Amino acid sequence: EKEDMFALFDQIFTKLFPDFVERYNLLFEDEDRVVIKQDGMLTPEIRIFALIRLGITESERIAKFLDFSLSTVKNYKTKAKNRSIIQNELFEHKIMEIESVKTEIQD
Repeated sequence: EKEDMFALFDQIFTKLFPDFVERYNLLFEDEDRVVIKQDGMLTPEIRIFALIRLGITESERIAKFLDFSLSTVKNYKTKAKNRSIIQNELFEHKIMEIESVKTEIQD
């Protein structure tokens, strides 16, 4: 049941933010980038930052949603920030700058 929920979350999130993983990976050197499997399932690290991009910024809420411990969420966040090519304090701001699908309104 949990895997089905994650699969659905991943599918919906990637429809809303089709270039999220690509834009996320621009925050890292080539060797530190995240690779998504053929099945399209997001990694735990990407899910954490996907939730942050959706506005869920409290580690406790992220942990509860993903059924992780609070320390696991904090470890993923810290490791990602430490691997990135930008300053740690700017990392989540850069995540929030990743845009969703643009829709054009016809007059």
